[in-house]
Amino acid sequence: MLFCLFWFGIFWVALLIIGGGIAGAHVAGPAPLADTSVQQGIRYGYQAGVVEGVQFRERYGTWVMLGAAVLALAGMFAQILPGTKR
Repeated sequence: MLFCLFWFGIFWVALLIIGGGIAGAHVAGPAPLADTSVQQGIRYGYQAGVVEGVQFRERYGTWVMLGAAVLALAGMFAQILPGTKR
């Protein structure tokens, strides 16, 4: 059961990172103009990515947590996750 909690944490963090990264890339990708310097583009993309990542967590955080719990429990009962085999 302890490994189930461990895998829940791994899945939760991984899903938040992936979801926030996708949301940030979706917004930050096409935004800078052609005359924007590389440094300004990087700064703009980073700021937009951080904002979108936070919004993703606030909007879908509960669903991500439930999804991570389902993945961890399913992996534990199916005994396919390392540390959950009997």
